[in-house]
Amino acid sequence: MSRSTKHSDPHFKRIRNAMNRESYANPGTRCRRCGLTLAERRMTKPNDIWSCGHPDAPGDRGYAPEHRSCNSQLAAQQTNDKRIGFNAGL
Repeated sequence: MSRSTKHSDPHFKRIRNAMNRESYANPGTRCRRCGLTLAERRMTKPNDIWSCGHPDAPGDRGYAPEHRSCNSQLAAQQTNDKRIGFNAGL
């Protein structure tokens, strides 16, 4: 999987590591995307983990904890939307 340069940025890595530690330490942490705790999310996605969501959607403000599945789902949707927009121009 190809990662953008923001994922290899030392500043992002520090934020990600701190956010992940805090998210796992607090069972009440809720995902920015779906609003569920990790325990609630694991009822339907048992192997889900925390991910550091960076601001990449309208209305996002800074970095926030997100379930990896929520983060990946948004990335896939954005990529598909770009493809549809690209193909619509043909």
